[in-house]
Amino acid sequence: MAVELGFYIGLLRCLAIVLAAYIVSQLYQAVELQEIARVVGAFIVIAIALFVYSANRSFKAVDVQLKCQERFDKLNLDKDELAKKFNEDQKGEKGDKDNSKLTYLAKQYWDRYWMLQFEQYQYFVKGYIEKDIYYIWLSFRNSQWDNKDLNEIGIEYSKGWKIAKEKFESVDQIFTRIIDEAHNGKGDPEAIQLIVEGKIFHRKIWK
Repeated sequence: MAVELGFYIGLLRCLAIVLAAYIVSQLYQAVELQEIARVVGAFIVIAIALFVYSANRSFKAVDVQLKCQERFDKLNLDKDELAKKFNEDQKGEKGDKDNSKLTYLAKQYWDRYWMLQFEQYQYFVKGYIEKDIYYIWLSFRNSQWDNKDLNEIGIEYSKGWKIAKEKFESVDQIFTRIIDEAHNGKGDPEAIQLIVEGKIFHRKIWK
């Protein structure tokens, strides 16, 4: 009888150990599942945040490019109007020998023009303007440099840049170097592409 009782007690102990192990394993699995769920949830949140961030930057980039184009178009209209007034003044149609007002308007125009160019450069650095687009915009600067001494509004393009360059030299020399290279690169796509990629600044080509 004592032997049988001891057998049953031992069996109960074994069952208790097995049951305890089973309960522990279930609890461990539950904890593991919770941890996995937390990790997966965290990855989902991060993925959503990255998607939203990317989408916002894309929308911002489109908005930046559109606004830059709108401002450039407005500058062109203002230049046409100013050129008309300057042409009339040169012909003496207005009979006004004092062209100080036109000179002031011309300076104001170039200030606005080069401020836009500087802002476009800053947007490019921040990634809001694509390389290809910025490359095209820089190539336009080279085209204008071909007619740098053409006086359409009272102050030539070259003089407008000279005045602006003196201001921007103390702000961001890389910007002024980019414009100088765009001007002097004779429209060379490879040279401008080097500017865009940042490689050209290793060359000692500036005085």
